[in-house]
Amino acid sequence: MVFKTPRNPPHELLMLQHLHSRMMLPANFIKIMRNHKKGLEGELHFDSYLKGISVDSIILRSLLFELNNEYFQIDTLLISPSTLYLFEVKNYSGEYQIRHGKWYNSIDSLTKDPTLQLYRCETLFRQLLSKLNQTQFEIKPLVVFPNLEFTLFHASKDLPVILPTQISKFVHQLNSTSPNFKLPQQCYDLSDMLISYALAKYPFPNLPEYNFNQLIKEEFRKKLSM
Repeated sequence: MVFKTPRNPPHELLMLQHLHSRMMLPANFIKIMRNHKKGLEGELHFDSYLKGISVDSIILRSLLFELNNEYFQIDTLLISPSTLYLFEVKNYSGEYQIRHGKWYNSIDSLTKDPTLQLYRCETLFRQLLSKLNQTQFEIKPLVVFPNLEFTLFHASKDLPVILPTQISKFVHQLNSTSPNFKLPQQCYDLSDMLISYALAKYPFPNLPEYNFNQLIKEEFRKKLSM
């Protein structure tokens, strides 16, 4: 197994952290920044599990694509000898439940269904593979929850999710499937194509209004006070 791309912090997170060190961020942007940070922590936690994979495979992380004026991100793509595993990583914590097809969080508030985001990503990824003439691969999309403090009640067995207590089992099963099988060249070619097609950063970050000159003055003031 090889990690072929780094786990990059979201560009929007870096920008918000930079601004936060120089100005008072509105409460809604502080929440966005914290959500980005929590999401990154979950992705890094999942990466630590993937280090246990021994079967020949390639892992691509933090891939951002634009296709037909639509942007989508792949948190983690595992290219194994038989399957492309498309992971949407959610660092949820607390007790969640599914009632009548809807997701509710720990305070019993209706929340977004993460599988809808997964299916959108899968659809766009399949379109991208078609554009790259790489439609020969089987794709298995999964939402993974790496946070051990997360619990999901009333989930059907066919729901495409991996719960915290199931991650180690998933890695074990992957290792026991064709342990001596080597990746064909087409898998390496695909990884190179995807890396070359990926964007460096999202071009439209959600940032608060700020005065550049005021930021310079604030930076100068901090240096004088040191």
